[in-house]
Amino acid sequence: MIHFNTLIQRELNSKFKDLKFVEKTHKYYLDGDPIEKSVSKLIESFYKKFEADSVAYGYAKKYGYDVKDVKSAWKGENKIAITQGSKT
Repeated sequence: MIHFNTLIQRELNSKFKDLKFVEKTHKYYLDGDPIEKSVSKLIESFYKKFEADSVAYGYAKKYGYDVKDVKSAWKGENKIAITQGSKT
């Protein structure tokens, strides 16, 4: 019996056989040529840049926190999210 994930992996490999990913450098290649823009950068291009300073100021003022503490907490949460995202 073939595991469902194995079937999916085989199907993806057959459809994207010319697409290669090098985990060490986190780079994608199509037909041997590097893909210049990552998926993350492509998606990022559809959103406005997060204005951390002004949002942190508003959040700190609303809830009675220091702006520096808010940004520090966000940085910690960001690090956790990146680490967990890299594991998937």
